[in-house]
Amino acid sequence: MGKKQNEVTFGYLDKISFRKKIQSDLEAAFNYPKYSAFSLSKDGAYAVVGLSKGGSGWQEYPSTIFRYDITGGTSTVFDWSGNNTCNRI
Repeated sequence: MGKKQNEVTFGYLDKISFRKKIQSDLEAAFNYPKYSAFSLSKDGAYAVVGLSKGGSGWQEYPSTIFRYDITGGTSTVFDWSGNNTCNRI
């Protein structure tokens, strides 16, 4: 039933002349860098924030991880490649 329902639905949607423009506008509006959860180290010395370039957290690679040294005022940037590796940039 799902396959036939999709054929009917997309057969109708594909006939809408302005559909691609709406899709393009929505992608432009929602495709911006997203910041993931903010986390503090147990001793409170570091804060970590993740940034996904396309918008959906850790599902999109590469992501960038920022580690801030709260006590020293310095930061370190890492690239999370998605294969359990995190490389310092």
